[in-house]
Amino acid sequence: MTIGELKQNLSSYSDDIPCAYMLWMPEDVFDKAKERGIDITNNQVNRVLSNVYHKADTDIGITWEVISLWIDEVIDETN
Repeated sequence: MTIGELKQNLSSYSDDIPCAYMLWMPEDVFDKAKERGIDITNNQVNRVLSNVYHKADTDIGITWEVISLWIDEVIDETN
């Protein structure tokens, strides 16, 4: 999902509607990869975030461990 898609999805809601939301950005993936000593490209980061969004297990949610697992998966795909 992109920020634009998120804005559009939320546009029908009033500004005063309560909600809970966790937002993961490319910088988060870059930082986690760097922390783990992994070089990652913009394209790989986009794929990590896309996989996390489309394939997330809602019982687990999105955690740093989930981000790390998808980093590994995307890196393995390109090697």
